[in-house]
Amino acid sequence: MYFSSSYQLVVKEDRKSKTRRAASEAPECFSTPFSFRNASILNSAYYFAADLPPSSLTVVQPFTVGDNKSYGGFWNPPLSPAKSYSIYFQAMSRANGETKINCVRLARKVVIGRGQITTPYILVIPSEGDYCFIGRISSSPCYVTAQP
Repeated sequence: MYFSSSYQLVVKEDRKSKTRRAASEAPECFSTPFSFRNASILNSAYYFAADLPPSSLTVVQPFTVGDNKSYGGFWNPPLSPAKSYSIYFQAMSRANGETKINCVRLARKVVIGRGQITTPYILVIPSEGDYCFIGRISSSPCYVTAQP
């Protein structure tokens, strides 16, 4: 029996669309692992900022979205101060040729104060009622920060 699992941090640009999903709908998960570069070339709204093995998640720890480092072969580039994003945490498991994916939106990075000459303020909003279960089970809020 073959089994593997990994965890991804996914950044999705919030683009305006003509149809809006209801807030109560479950988020779609991300089965195709786009790097930032490939997402840019293919005009994908999302990219993987990190691929984390279970062994790296043995304790609850902060993760900075946009810290310009690489994790598991994926670059975590700085976030654009002029764009809004949703940040997702995703678990992917593979066993006997079958893949299962589950994801949850952890936070949103929104732009406040457009029209300024200086860099806009950036606000990271944890998703309502969501808690991070990264590593050991915790009932503490998510430790997700964003860097412009």
